[in-house]
Amino acid sequence: MICLPPRKTNADSIAIPRGESRAALQEAGLVGKVSIESTWNADDIRREITTLFGPSFGVVKEELLPYEYLT
Repeated sequence: MICLPPRKTNADSIAIPRGESRAALQEAGLVGKVSIESTWNADDIRREITTLFGPSFGVVKEELLPYEYLT
């Protein structure tokens, strides 16, 4: 999973980061593996994503990271 910081404009498409741009995101803690169990609900998934990316955004222990899925 790649966490893309908010952008100033909403384009119709977003290029998948590769090469140097992906490496920069990884160095910032914005690339990681998410293992999702089939028994999980939406809250479980949100907590897992928060565990993975929350520290990069300064999310404290009891908060959940706000995010949107790209489709």
